[in-house]
Amino acid sequence: MLDAYERFVLMYDLTLRTARVETEMPAFREVADAMLSRIRAKQATLVLRPYSGYRGEAPWLRIKDGKKIVRDGEEYLALLFSVGDPRAANPVFEHADTAVLREIEKEEREGKAVSAHCVISLEPVKFGRHRVIVEDIRGLGKTRLRDILGSELKAVSETYGLSRTNNAGEETATYIIPDLEGYASEKIEASLKRGTLSGVWLVDTNSKAVLDEVPEAKIARREIKIDVAAASMIPKITVWGRERNFDKMRLVWNDPEGTGRPERASVDITQQDVAETSFVKQRKVTLEKPLAEAVEQLRPDMLTKMINLK
Repeated sequence: MLDAYERFVLMYDLTLRTARVETEMPAFREVADAMLSRIRAKQATLVLRPYSGYRGEAPWLRIKDGKKIVRDGEEYLALLFSVGDPRAANPVFEHADTAVLREIEKEEREGKAVSAHCVISLEPVKFGRHRVIVEDIRGLGKTRLRDILGSELKAVSETYGLSRTNNAGEETATYIIPDLEGYASEKIEASLKRGTLSGVWLVDTNSKAVLDEVPEAKIARREIKIDVAAASMIPKITVWGRERNFDKMRLVWNDPEGTGRPERASVDITQQDVAETSFVKQRKVTLEKPLAEAVEQLRPDMLTKMINLK
């Protein structure tokens, strides 16, 4: 359950590019204005894939509110993301004295809603890379966040008429593509040195192994958990994993300078040095006034608290 007075936020770098490097991309400040126009027109909505076997409405993502704000001379794009899920269970409240339960039933075409505040610095770290702080809400993970941003940036790109030359020498439409990377100011190695390692997993996401006794079946994914307390063993485990065709490593550890929740990271060990990989930092925000699970408008106090973390 979400705490009304405490929220966790995640810190990313938002990277922006087009399908071809030579395609000139407008500055994000300009793109932000076009995004805000779509938000005000209630066009910033992405319907997700329906649940398998579920005949009701599909869940959706929406950017409900947005505006440019200035704090300490720096300009930000503030966005309020919302997730609506018609399959989610109805909220239920229990009375402290009588123990009586009160259920709030969804009405037709309604979905259980949660919202997440987000701030994106309009001052790039370098062209095409911007700092992002987003409220950590179940149902709005990195993939969904990237999907809704990608959907909006694609729609905005069409208004700019961005194009590229394909392999056949023809001009074809292209668009701005977003991605989210771990906040580049914190490396896994630095956090692990002051923390306690609690879990290491090696994952083979492209397994071609078969079951000898069941030739019709194929192993689609292999995963093993390794019990190790010393972070200094990670390089050796990485080498061992690469030699046996494992391509991912998942880590869980506790950082005494963190939020009190475990830190987590997933690393492509075929391409990256685990120690040098940036991970998604999480921080805690404490509010003086309660914040509901879902709100219609951006809360200024929440935005200020988030920006003060940078």
